[in-house]
Amino acid sequence: MIISDMDGTLLNEHHLIGDYTRDVLQRVHGAGRQLVLATGRHEVEVQAIREHAGFPAYMVTSNGARIADDNNKVIYRQDLPVDVVAGLVGKMVDCEQTSVHIYTDEGWFYNRIDGPLASFDGASPLSRFRFTKEDFPVQGVAKVFMCSENVEALHARAEEIASEFAGQVNVTTSFPWCVEIMAADVSKGRAIAYLSELLNRPLTQAIAFGDGMNDADMLSVAGKGLVMGNADDRLKTALPNHQIIGLNTDEAVARYLEQHILQQDAAV
Repeated sequence: MIISDMDGTLLNEHHLIGDYTRDVLQRVHGAGRQLVLATGRHEVEVQAIREHAGFPAYMVTSNGARIADDNNKVIYRQDLPVDVVAGLVGKMVDCEQTSVHIYTDEGWFYNRIDGPLASFDGASPLSRFRFTKEDFPVQGVAKVFMCSENVEALHARAEEIASEFAGQVNVTTSFPWCVEIMAADVSKGRAIAYLSELLNRPLTQAIAFGDGMNDADMLSVAGKGLVMGNADDRLKTALPNHQIIGLNTDEAVARYLEQHILQQDAAV
């Protein structure tokens, strides 16, 4: 399996798959490798990006809360408990410096979109709905996330949530300014372990790429975990023995695959 995070890893600075990356992934798939896109994004967005790029891939979305096959069939799902969603959102929306977001199968619910997250607010097939403190979805929630440019305060709030909802949630970050909350047993690492068994593709032979703390367990369980040069410094500290490659802006994932998969195949 070839497993890659998307934003900050496979996607460029415009949150798109570059032409070179598209070509390499198509050739890697043609060489018989199983591609897996593992991301915090919603499955609707990932499906659109993947189909535009023109290669089949399994999709691990919402940090592992959903898994879909290359025909878009959801084969695994794990929602946040209803009472946890109600408690989380009820507390989080009171903070003026923090925007709050909810992913359900219906789409993206938010109280506002601002700060760094605004750069993601481009053309997308994902339906978006504004919610209020009095009216927000609690059922079928894949993840809740909160964003703020006040990173120190955001991480302090994340620690409070992890403590208050201990045993019920997994709290992680995709970017330093974005804290993501899923059900306790949801993570990218658990998702790819599930796929490894399902597809009979040993994790010892898997290669994974990532740049955020939500990639840490995925990079740890893969036979070869590669950290992006532009990765969160906390990830580099957490995985000091993992190889660091180039930048997402230079399409470093594709360059690694070209050199270490395609060229080696050609030599054989």
